[in-house]
Amino acid sequence: MFAAAVGLSALCPVAANAGPDAEKLSRCLVDNASPKDQAALVRWMFLAMSANPSLEGLAKVTPEQRDAYNKAMAATFERLVLQDCRAEYVTAARTDGPAALREAFQVMGERAAAQLMSDPQATKEIERFAAFLDEAKWTALAAEVGKD
Repeated sequence: MFAAAVGLSALCPVAANAGPDAEKLSRCLVDNASPKDQAALVRWMFLAMSANPSLEGLAKVTPEQRDAYNKAMAATFERLVLQDCRAEYVTAARTDGPAALREAFQVMGERAAAQLMSDPQATKEIERFAAFLDEAKWTALAAEVGKD
């Protein structure tokens, strides 16, 4: 249950009110997460989002793939918390409670997603929506903003 709550927190923004110990935990997680770990986290986040009925048809993930991605995320989570950042976790959990781990994984998830989205192909896809914007309306809005 605790791990599920932490996992879900990677998908939901939280207030950035982490104390210094939670920030140390965040740094530890980020520093110890390899590109492979970050990819596992982003795949898991995508997997979790793909379960939402509003995304049905956009991603076809087999039950076997879901199990594999969940297993990979569990292994990454356990290694990072139970081994690599254990001391930082214990200190942060004592001072900030369960929010420390949620916020630390939030930071790690944001960093992993930002790295993934910085890929040139992903950036190109992100920018594609601009072709469908109404330029005249945006020009009018910019003029309105520029008025005194």
